[in-house]
Amino acid sequence: MSQEIVIEEYNPHWSEIYELEKAKLLEALRDKISGIEHIGSTAVPGLPAKPIVDILLLVERLEAPEIYSASVEKLGYKPFTILSNDLPEHLFSMNDPRTAHLHLVRLNGPEHRRHIAFRDYLRAHPEVTAEYARLKKELARHYQYDREAYTHCKTDFVRKIETLALGE
Repeated sequence: MSQEIVIEEYNPHWSEIYELEKAKLLEALRDKISGIEHIGSTAVPGLPAKPIVDILLLVERLEAPEIYSASVEKLGYKPFTILSNDLPEHLFSMNDPRTAHLHLVRLNGPEHRRHIAFRDYLRAHPEVTAEYARLKKELARHYQYDREAYTHCKTDFVRKIETLALGE
């Protein structure tokens, strides 16, 4: 059985966690990254979320995962891996205990643009944020121990919002 999906009400502490991790990551990766952003549901005030802060690390050119992994492993993160075969330019890592996920992508690349567009669209459209909150809670109840199904069932909504956001 996989880990239970728990959706918590928005917590302003998530921004504090981001700022603490950001400072550590900037110190560890200062010469390897071009920027850092708080993304995902924990970056949208008022949006319920799994209590895991998503952090976008931006690089001019994506290099082999090993180039970055040694630096983040010292901070308690796992080595970077490709998030999925559909996203070969998106490296991923998580810390233990799971309080943050790192997403390493090219600066101004498609992954960078879509994550920021989605976050900013939700921040600017509270009615869409409320709709997304309802969907997440419903899916978490229905797929309480199936993270893959939970994520898959959110995909159409997320893609629709990304398309709207990128069109603005």
